Amino acid sequence: MSGVSAPTWSKDGAPPSSGPDGSSPPAALHQGRTPLLFPGTLVMMVAVIGCFTAWGIAADLTTPMVAGFKRIFDMNSFQASLVQMAYYGAYFLLALPAALLNDRWGYKVGLLTGLGLASLGAFAFLPASRMMTYGAFLVALFGIAAGCSILETSANPYVISLGPEATATRRLNLAQAFKPPGHQHRRAHRLHDDPARARRTGEPLGRRPHGPA
Repeated sequence: MSGVSAPTWSKDGAPPSSGPDGSSPPAALHQGRTPLLFPGTLVMMVAVIGCFTAWGIAADLTTPMVAGFKRIFDMNSFQASLVQMAYYGAYFLLALPAALLNDRWGYKVGLLTGLGLASLGAFAFLPASRMMTYGAFLVALFGIAAGCSILETSANPYVISLGPEATATRRLNLAQAFKPPGHQHRRAHRLHDDPARARRTGEPLGRRPHGPA
């Protein structure tokens, strides 16, 4: 009794259009849905989604930093705006090198490089706070933005590669849906700054210590 080979599925996860003998495949195959992810890639998908949220938070750091630096240092509005120039300038300068990095060594190396560079930039704020010089803060912020630039350039195509081509758009939309919560988290933190201070000082909300009633 001769055996019959199983129908061959396409690389994108779609069911075969016909069986090995030219007949239509079973009805159960037509009812199957294309998987969102390849087997064993769920952990990586969750990790990359965390990166999307992280750089959403980092992208919203520039506005409060401009206001903070104007209070701490004696500078005009143009000098304070160098914060945004340092951040978005890193995106401009590092986008093409990040693409070359991904082409040469792959998306995983790009992700790790971006995370490492952003971490170094974040830790650089500690010595910058000891030095209390404006340039040191700008260098630290540039490091964070450079890492986020490489990270974002690597994460988008990496998400696409984690599953069949037919569901690539769904995966990318799912990952990018977690970037706005990063913005909203940072905005909510700023909006709740005064209530938090009121709880720490024990003063009723809307009143300042030693201020008028």
